[in-house]
Amino acid sequence: ERVIFKMEKLATAYAGSEWINRDISKFPNGEYLDWNNLPFSSYTSPIIGAIVYFTSIFALTRFMKDREPIQLQNLFLFHNFALCLFAIAIFVGISSSLLEFYQKHGVSATWNDPNWLLPSSKVPTWCYIFYLSKYYELLDSFFLCLKKKPLQFVQKWHHSCVLFLFWSYMNARMMNHWPLVFLNSFVHIFVYGYFVCSCLKIQVPFKSLITLLQISQFIVDMVWALPFPYLRYYGMTNGDWGPWIFGQLVGLSFVFLFWQIYKKNQQNKLKKDKQK
Repeated sequence: ERVIFKMEKLATAYAGSEWINRDISKFPNGEYLDWNNLPFSSYTSPIIGAIVYFTSIFALTRFMKDREPIQLQNLFLFHNFALCLFAIAIFVGISSSLLEFYQKHGVSATWNDPNWLLPSSKVPTWCYIFYLSKYYELLDSFFLCLKKKPLQFVQKWHHSCVLFLFWSYMNARMMNHWPLVFLNSFVHIFVYGYFVCSCLKIQVPFKSLITLLQISQFIVDMVWALPFPYLRYYGMTNGDWGPWIFGQLVGLSFVFLFWQIYKKNQQNKLKKDKQK
């Protein structure tokens, strides 16, 4: 009987179907956002987004094959400046919402949200806006195609994965994925700030540190999420097992790929220094 009970508990704790048929009554104060009726909330949204993304890359690459690069310098500057300002807005917005939530409910509710209070707060608003921004960020690759600059695998993998990753978190109402939004928006201030400086021909001495900052972010994200299986099993948090596994695997792939970029950049820097 004990074995059967434990098996039933495991099945309940790791039921992947729980978030598909969400019972809104589970949220003590209801949902702050009506996710199911919001744009890009359907499971088809990231699928269509990824298809359009890869199709557009292929079409633009073919279109530019026998043409001169199109610089679009002013438009590219505006694009990066807008994303830099957007990252600041998200960072400030989610920070203020988290502070308000923490002051009202404490550390435990903010970290692992055992009573599922986060969906009733303002935090989902910023997580949702952040999720939408991942579709706009696909333009990064389109600019590179028009400039006839090679698209690395890591860029295509990163842009397509985050569509599915943040959709899955939003759909599972796992609002304790807020550290990803908090940290990523902070890092993007420097990433897009660097691109703005690059457009303006301003030398930035800490270019290599930005990649390390991104890698650090991915590691912190994964470490933060590590206790989820234990907390979920003992009913100390909510959410679904599927997005957690997907998030950890994506995080590992990002660390590996971005570390390769960092090593390559350092090797190129050493070669240049030797040639001087």
